[in-house]
Amino acid sequence: MEDIALTIDYPSRIASMLLKDEIDMGLVPVAILPLMKEYYINGDYCIGSDGPVASVCLFSETPIAS
Repeated sequence: MEDIALTIDYPSRIASMLLKDEIDMGLVPVAILPLMKEYYINGDYCIGSDGPVASVCLFSETPIAS
């Protein structure tokens, strides 16, 4: 069994590394899926935060109901 190296970075940087074949797998935004030749989805994991983030924006042309 080979060693596993854990890389912790922003999801967009992980996605870039995955697309450049610098890593074998990663938790990435679904927006990169059309750019990939092949992918597998494992539904047991997610990108998350336990505090404020500045890397995610939500835009809407209509008000978002609370």
